[in-house]
Amino acid sequence: MFLLSIKFLIVAFFLSQNILQTCQQLPISKNFFQIELTQATGPESIAFDCKNEGPYVGVSDGRILKWQGSNLGWKEFAITSPNRQILFSAITFDRSGRLLKYDPRTKEVSVMYKGLAFPNGVALSKDHSFLLVAESIKMRILKFKVQDGGKGYVPEQLVQLSRIPDNIKSNEKGEFWVALNTGRESIQTDWLGFSIDPIGVKYDQDGKVLKQLDGNGGLTFNSVSEILEFNGTLYLGSVVKPYLGIFYA
Repeated sequence: MFLLSIKFLIVAFFLSQNILQTCQQLPISKNFFQIELTQATGPESIAFDCKNEGPYVGVSDGRILKWQGSNLGWKEFAITSPNRQILFSAITFDRSGRLLKYDPRTKEVSVMYKGLAFPNGVALSKDHSFLLVAESIKMRILKFKVQDGGKGYVPEQLVQLSRIPDNIKSNEKGEFWVALNTGRESIQTDWLGFSIDPIGVKYDQDGKVLKQLDGNGGLTFNSVSEILEFNGTLYLGSVVKPYLGIFYA
């Protein structure tokens, strides 16, 4: 019986190692800190400019703020529109979403695809051959070929998710971070008893999982809207939180 138990533990160890090797787990509790916002919530979107200045964040009241360092803090950079109907679209399972294309030379906007169920994030591939769209209500990522050859922009399903996706961001390697915004109330555990709480997943261009950011069941990010990888650092946004999360991966 003792030898049998030892054999079982050895098998369990190697199986757990294989599980970890298939997808690198990044626990968010380590190397993480926050930049508090001033009289604002919801740093939903994140970006740096061509001079690597920032980050810039779009907050829930329609403003865009720019981080100027710990001495100067946040500065109001621009104002967009505070008019949003996100909750209504989600509740009614609205499928009037469209994927639009803007030509800066002609200043014309055309419809690439319509009938989407709450399209959220959009990201272009590194070689500009395709783009990804997060369809939140259907919990999936769609892949559109930019060069359609006259056949129309018919998407293929790249990934079916178990949680609701939000924004998608590509990094300098052409990989894609998908933020998982809701669904954490159903945190699961694997067969070894470890918690499974993905709040963000990184994919390659074929939909293969490269890394998974684990929220460890904590309340720090119960709503993650975007994950931006910039110079080896992950910047985490949220629709409802009053801070920007920074994680040194």
